[in-house]
Amino acid sequence: MGKRGPTPTPLSLLKQRGSQLVPGREKDTRESVGSVEESGVLSINQRIIFDLTKRRLEKCRGLVGEIDGPALERYSVLVDLWQKALDYVNENGDTVMNKYGEMKASPKAANLLKYGEQLARLEAKFGMTPSDRIGLEVPEESIDDAKERKFMGA
Repeated sequence: MGKRGPTPTPLSLLKQRGSQLVPGREKDTRESVGSVEESGVLSINQRIIFDLTKRRLEKCRGLVGEIDGPALERYSVLVDLWQKALDYVNENGDTVMNKYGEMKASPKAANLLKYGEQLARLEAKFGMTPSDRIGLEVPEESIDDAKERKFMGA
């Protein structure tokens, strides 16, 4: 029989929410610690996605740690694959004609949907969707962050 109940909320999230459960979980050993590092197996595009996502997650005070590196690498690979599938579908359409002259869904379009579903699950695990961020107290944006956003055109 499997574990009962929902997965425990990480201590860092409980602290950000101002939860009353924090005092009882101060010695939680499941907390993410250390810096996330890429293992060197990613392509250039995937490494850019990894670094950008890592910086964004590290701004959220302890939501990502050294142990999250492989999951963040998988996320980066999926984003890259999703972008390539999206580019193909945008360029060639989402249907193809089979050998009988019938239109059917393109394999790339099916991949696009599959990658999107997998990304949604990983994004939820990292707290990257709006519903996962409800109740979090995000730190105020520093002057350096505001300059970086302005420089990047955001």
